[in-house]
Amino acid sequence: MRFARSVMIVLLLAALGAPAAQPSVVHAQSTLSAYLSFSPTSLYFGSIIVGTTSLPLQVIMKNISGSDIRLGRLTVSGPFRLRARECHHTTLAPNQSCRFTVIFAPESATYQTGYVSIPHDASSSPESFPLSGYGIPGTNILLHPNFDPPIPKPLPWRSSPVRFTLDYIWDCAISVSPFCSVRFQGSPWNYEQAISQAIWRNGKIGDRYLFRLSSRAYQIPPGGEYKVEVELRDPSFEQVLASAAVSFNDGTHDFERVTGQIKATMYYGWIVFRIVFQKPSGVAWFDNAELIPIPLSRHHKAKGLKFVWRSK
Repeated sequence: MRFARSVMIVLLLAALGAPAAQPSVVHAQSTLSAYLSFSPTSLYFGSIIVGTTSLPLQVIMKNISGSDIRLGRLTVSGPFRLRARECHHTTLAPNQSCRFTVIFAPESATYQTGYVSIPHDASSSPESFPLSGYGIPGTNILLHPNFDPPIPKPLPWRSSPVRFTLDYIWDCAISVSPFCSVRFQGSPWNYEQAISQAIWRNGKIGDRYLFRLSSRAYQIPPGGEYKVEVELRDPSFEQVLASAAVSFNDGTHDFERVTGQIKATMYYGWIVFRIVFQKPSGVAWFDNAELIPIPLSRHHKAKGLKFVWRSK
């Protein structure tokens, strides 16, 4: 697929080595209570790149006692944040439930734990709900992490056949990161909408990358393109040496994250990360784009990459 009318932005990536050895994961469980039950009984967020945020995970809390329970204000410890807070200062009748959601925002490349503290007026107060996840090293490939402001004024982004600015496709009302996502709306003309970024690298055979992207959908019809793709290109940028793509589900859904991998079988000069939307209708939001080098060994180092603008 050609990139003739897309502006591609190259980011400076720090040198990365192999991630530190990770401890065995022990998923802590909530202490059994005669008053409250939790589904699930703990949250484990998996591996999240440092400097980005996970998708929100939901917990259902239920009053399993025979009398009303008055809840206080929920708080959270560690590198975790509460997003939905309908349980704050709520009274739960017997068998009544409420929900809260948590996100993981690691600040270091380690295994990390925390708790949601739940005060209430029963004798077991406060309850502690356990949280855990890994922070891992990597690179957020977007112009600024998670599309979040402040973003320096870039050259205009372009998408064939329509030109638009980054401000035009921002949507700060809907996001999975703390601030903004990018929004594409289907067109009855069914033209391709895409944003791309390219990274220059003296790539080697055997290099591998993990790539991720989160997207939310509203009434996306079947057919067309709704995906994230990564290409490895030769130094002249003319030849595609390897490519990998992962599609999102059509229909209507909250933010879901897809993950793919790509491996170099030849020497290459460019990595291209591309978000593609080609639908006659529907709306899609994109957030939390990630490109993570997978080191070959503990002695493998990714070389620094220079920041340039490239358009064709």
